[in-house]
Amino acid sequence: MYSIAEGNPEQLGCVTKGLIEFNQKQMGISLVAPEKVTRIASDENGKVLGGIVCTHTPILDNLSVDILWVANEYRGTGLGSVLLHSVEDYARQQSCILAHLETMDFQAKDFYTKQGYSVFGTLEGPPGHTRYFINKAFTP
Repeated sequence: MYSIAEGNPEQLGCVTKGLIEFNQKQMGISLVAPEKVTRIASDENGKVLGGIVCTHTPILDNLSVDILWVANEYRGTGLGSVLLHSVEDYARQQSCILAHLETMDFQAKDFYTKQGYSVFGTLEGPPGHTRYFINKAFTP
């Protein structure tokens, strides 16, 4: 018998470790746990103007862009591009071969395509909206 409940950090660590061990057995190689990569833009007073949160998965040689946000008053100033390029530079230094992300039709699909990303899939929903799956390959 089992129960389902909200997980605590220790339990989540156990799940991550379990998946890493399973993947190691399947792939026959030693794996490194994914790591968070973040960059925050702030003004001279420390006010957060924007930020990006990514997950770097070394074994897959990729970077997943989880969150990119820029304050309304800084949109269109190039800050989003600076944040994105800073994590792309990190990814290249780590020998990543691609970055990928998900965005909604009302978010930043056009921004990402201007940055060299390509749509590789879509899902309809929530009602009236489209989710876009986007990636960018890095050349060595």
